[in-house]
Amino acid sequence: MSCTARTHPRHRPEQTVLHAVVREHLGAFLRHTEESYTRALPLYVRRTFDRYLRCGIPEHGFLRLRCDACSLDHVVAFSCKERGTCPSCAGRMMANTAAHLVDRVLPNVPIRQWVLSLPHPLRALAARHPQFVSAIDKILYRAVERWMQRAAGPKEGRAGAVTFVQRFGGSLNLHVHFHVLFLEGLFTRTGEGAPIFHPAFAPTRADLTTVLLQVQAGVARWLSTHPLGREEDLDADALVGCARVAVQQGLFDHLDGHADDGRADQDEPRGVGRASVALEGFNLHAAVRIGADDDVARERLVRYCARPPFALHRLSVLPDGRIAYQLQHPRRNATHRILQPVELLARIAALIPPPRHPFLRYHGVLAPSSRWRSAIVPRGVRGKASPPPREAERPKTVAPSSPGPPSDAHRHSPPPPERAARTPPSSAVLASPPLAGRASFATITESHHARVLHGALLATSPRVEWSKLLRRTFAEDVLVCPRCEGRMRLVAAVQNAAEAARFLAAVAERSQPRPSGASAADEYDDCYPDPPDD
Repeated sequence: MSCTARTHPRHRPEQTVLHAVVREHLGAFLRHTEESYTRALPLYVRRTFDRYLRCGIPEHGFLRLRCDACSLDHVVAFSCKERGTCPSCAGRMMANTAAHLVDRVLPNVPIRQWVLSLPHPLRALAARHPQFVSAIDKILYRAVERWMQRAAGPKEGRAGAVTFVQRFGGSLNLHVHFHVLFLEGLFTRTGEGAPIFHPAFAPTRADLTTVLLQVQAGVARWLSTHPLGREEDLDADALVGCARVAVQQGLFDHLDGHADDGRADQDEPRGVGRASVALEGFNLHAAVRIGADDDVARERLVRYCARPPFALHRLSVLPDGRIAYQLQHPRRNATHRILQPVELLARIAALIPPPRHPFLRYHGVLAPSSRWRSAIVPRGVRGKASPPPREAERPKTVAPSSPGPPSDAHRHSPPPPERAARTPPSSAVLASPPLAGRASFATITESHHARVLHGALLATSPRVEWSKLLRRTFAEDVLVCPRCEGRMRLVAAVQNAAEAARFLAAVAERSQPRPSGASAADEYDDCYPDPPDD
């Protein structure tokens, strides 16, 4: 029986605009930085570009899968797992982070997104100094927690939050800002009893102004006591030069075939509304709220916070060799940012986060060191691993009678949080009475459990299996054989370049006629044998 390897169409990064630019211009870009600056680009930046050129290319290593029923072989190329350059690996990290947080970290309580933007001078400082980013993150968390203690009480209550540090804007620009998902309320606990959740009010503009004033004062105090280096040394640093390129206005143009809706780019101020305030370059926004039991909108919001810095489909090559990047929200009379290839690489280099600089941070009761965390994070399924909830606490979404693919659940999912999750400010009544943790927020709802195929696609560890993650994200089971619908299994991991070349050469030769009775699996086994069954 003849069979064809790599039957499933794989992602081909070598055919993308970004891969071509990095492949053709990386050498010139590195030589320019070495000749123009005393300190060349850090090793982690060069290593990130080098690994991206090998990401998704089978010649640099792959996993070999086989269907035992029909001997069909499938090759899955290794990925680079880098955060700043590779949109594919960043997209996988986005989906993995969302599954992990929704299934294992965020309790089933309302969540509000707080977004803090910095003045332009402070953005450059935050891009160069990770300790400054950590300080701003702590200042914002403490300011919001103090506001909830004063406004909603109880004063001894403890908050919880997850912070996403984003270094990018919507047009390949360097824009360090913070997306913080706050549990909208406080937790209290008596002795070793179950924690109790006290919902908080929706913040008014006056509340946001109070929080932002505290953040501004806290940042000023921190800068006055923590020197961040001498400015005269920055001109010799290649990475600082890339950052300066990434914060510049640059060239914008209107390309035919793309409509201009008249709105400004997403990084520009859009005015101060009911749930947004601005003060001396600082901007605080808190309009997006996700209610309890809405796991679909919660996972969508986490993916938005953990999204990659740019999208491949927006890159295109102009006839003169320049690169055009389509804006998500076009500026007036401009739909694209126009870049020289070297400028594109400089902007990407500035967006690569430094090592040991996490983009995801936990606070309060969600912190890894918190003694309350084990009693608050999700565990079990409501109605199964814990006592059944009261009728008033049952989720409004009815679980489907059959598992069905994940796409069926998304088809009937609530609208995005930007539309339906906005709540009017209130300072008179609480959103709901206090809830006991063991019966409400520390369990997974039945609708969530059914949406992920009755727990088959739940994240059981911080890193989700690639096949499980693809099925949860795209509703496609990549381990199903496309020929006989059997299950494919992992046979071997080919990491040596010479062995990978031999295997791929054998795959290419199988298109030639073979003697009758010859099996494709026989040629594969001669190239790279199976491991022992035990």
